[in-house]
Parts: sequence; C-alpha cells; structure tokens
Amino acid sequence: MTVKQPEVKQELLLLFDGHCNLCNWAVAYVYRNDKHKRIRIQSLQSYELPLPKGVNLVEGIPDSVLLYAHGRWYDQSEAVLELMRILGGMHRFFLLGYGIPARLRNSVYRWVSRNRYRWFGRRDRC
Repeated sequence: MTVKQPEVKQELLLLFDGHCNLCNWAVAYVYRNDKHKRIRIQSLQSYELPLPKGVNLVEGIPDSVLLYAHGRWYDQSEAVLELMRILGGMHRFFLLGYGIPARLRNSVYRWVSRNRYRWFGRRDRC
C-alpha cells in the first residue's frame, strides 16, 4: 500500500505499536543504526494525523509498522525493506527480500504480526 499524504511534514516517519515488545526492540535497533538521526519515530498510539486508507487494524491500531518516506506510506514487508534501504550499509543486504513475491512476504509479515503479543509479550504503556 502506498498512499500520498502531503500533510505529513516529516520526510522520514516510522510509526510502530508502542505496546508491542518486538516493535519496541526493533525501533531501538533502528534508532541505534540511524547514523544521521533522520528518522522520526513515533508510536501509533500517539499519532494524531489520519492514517492512510486501507490500513488493517488490530485492536484499534494498525497490524503493521508504517513508514512515511519519499512522499509515500509503506506498510508490512515493504515498510521493513524500505527502512533497510534508508539505514543503508549492511542493511541493504535485506533488499534481496524484494526478490520474494510481495504476497508471500506480506503473508509471513501478517503471521508474525498476529502472534507478536503472544510470542514477545505486550507492554502496558508505550
């Protein structure tokens, strides 16, 4: 899903589930590896602008990490791959994932997303 949303002022915005332990660990990794500190990171629970149309919701929040970059929204596996492109360096290795059909990549992504609280736990607060 890629939706143009010009209301977003930040060029690089990463939205994540602040209650999800897996998501928090991943965001900490992104923060440590964003050498130029270009990516603004915010929990979905505190995000105020309308989310792009077509975003799947689980318990009122998107079932996926969302990335706004290059004037478009990315979700699911595409958001992760684009994030790897932005981080650069050794992370570009993961761009080989584009060789896997999006339908398969996103199926795996949604499977992990549906089970993330059970496997990795959930925080009471963001």
